[in-house]
Amino acid sequence: MLTYLLGIIILGLCVGLVSGMFGIGGGGIIIPALLPLLPLISVPKTELMFMAMGTSFATMIVSTSVTAYNHYLKQNINFIAIKYFLPIMLITVLLTSRVVTAINQNFLKLFFSLFLVYFGISMLRKSKQPHSENDQLTQSTTGKNALVAVGIGLIATLGGVSGAGMIVPFLNKIGLPMKKAIGTASFCGVFLTLFATVGFIVSGLSQPNLPSYSLGYIHLPTVSILSLFSIPMSKVGVNIMSKLSERKLKQSFAIFLIVLSLYMAAIALKTFI
Repeated sequence: MLTYLLGIIILGLCVGLVSGMFGIGGGGIIIPALLPLLPLISVPKTELMFMAMGTSFATMIVSTSVTAYNHYLKQNINFIAIKYFLPIMLITVLLTSRVVTAINQNFLKLFFSLFLVYFGISMLRKSKQPHSENDQLTQSTTGKNALVAVGIGLIATLGGVSGAGMIVPFLNKIGLPMKKAIGTASFCGVFLTLFATVGFIVSGLSQPNLPSYSLGYIHLPTVSILSLFSIPMSKVGVNIMSKLSERKLKQSFAIFLIVLSLYMAAIALKTFI
């Protein structure tokens, strides 16, 4: 139990810092870390991945909410850019979260990892180009944005992440500077994780072998500890982000995406070897 508590505390501190800096919920960190920790509190192997995903989404409601609020105070959220994008993505998330337990996530995680590598490399290249600190949204078609929203909602839910790793590059590509893209993505993440959590609660209510104090596929004590230690670190992350230049922020985010995606790919490949 001591190993479990120490692991959760350290994880919470890391999630808060990364969430504040890059606007992500931290699912790419939480899920791999929970996989060796949850068996220590008697989560059965057959339900381990879904318990990790559900608990991760519930935790990310808190981390993304705190991060989004801190970005709102710094005027880093552009509501106009997501007025159609966000509702479409949320409907996709809610529908996908109801059927996720019937799908093998490892194939999708591998695809998701390669997807993030592509975005990371692309952002590294763009970091050398001239940039503007003002919002200059490009005229992209509603149909194209809808397809992107569906794709991000689908991949984020099945991958157990808040989607910011894909939302930030998308918003940056359509004209938002990095700080606004990160802040706006964190706002989207609040609702994405909320909708996904509801789906995992409903899906897990009929499972009889889950540990005490579970609500569906959500382990409430784990969510509480992670949230308690991630909240103060989120503000630290936002403050660090605010001091970085646009170029440095793009480079840092791109490197983070590449490292995270390679780690997720390694985890997924282990199951095939």
